[in-house]
Amino acid sequence: MRVFLRCESGAKKADDVVSMHKAVDGSEFMMGKKVAGPLWTGPLWDAKLVREMLKQSPDKDAEKLLGIINAETSVNALGYFDLHYLASRHKTANPRIDELIRRINKKGYKAARTHFLQTGVRTDMPAGKFIKMLGN
Repeated sequence: MRVFLRCESGAKKADDVVSMHKAVDGSEFMMGKKVAGPLWTGPLWDAKLVREMLKQSPDKDAEKLLGIINAETSVNALGYFDLHYLASRHKTANPRIDELIRRINKKGYKAARTHFLQTGVRTDMPAGKFIKMLGN
């Protein structure tokens, strides 16, 4: 894996980056933890770059990963939910991820698989509503 970055100088640019790190209320998504952070709350990816990489994908594995990341770029949410962990913790059956995403979208929220974890879902649905949906 290669990671590229660009280092820029200037107080304003540094302030802009620092402003994207925040302590956040973790009670919604960290199962009871009150505060987390400072966490990066800025964008995780460049959607335009991901789409271009997807067009030029050299093989099926890369295409599959980039497709998941491309779908994730449309969901502006901090973190993701691990379905297996939540199903175990709340004693519910593991839902089919694609069906769950469809149901979340139908409720007016955004959702997508996450590339961080095969059983993970990124969504802007509040944690309480998400957990209730798992039980249904």
